[in-house]
Amino acid sequence: MNQELIRMIINERQWSWSIIGLVVIIIGLSVRMFFLTDVLHVMKIRNRSWYKRTLTYYQKKSILGWFFFACFVLGVIFLWRFEAFFLKYLNFLEWMLIFISVFFLSLFFHMRAYARSIVEALLENVELDKEL
Repeated sequence: MNQELIRMIINERQWSWSIIGLVVIIIGLSVRMFFLTDVLHVMKIRNRSWYKRTLTYYQKKSILGWFFFACFVLGVIFLWRFEAFFLKYLNFLEWMLIFISVFFLSLFFHMRAYARSIVEALLENVELDKEL
């Protein structure tokens, strides 16, 4: 059963791009969560208000990370769906290296956004403590 399903996904690319896209999104978000969960979990345990402020700042600063993540997902989907067009320019492995590089750029920009958000939340709390 599983081998038949895998053969269908590989051979019928006109509909299987959605399955590939879903798998890529799940894997990408899992890797992102793996890198960021420890920092966020510790911050959430220590002080919920700092955590909420950090998330607020992060949402403003993470647009570039989400842009690269979308480029990664769409690139893999388009490579899967229109492989013949893409392979005119580079081979499959070269395209995958490009898309994995874009994914790592996405991770870098997400971690950078979290780091900046944490610094802003700390600075805001330090300013509030001085006023008291």
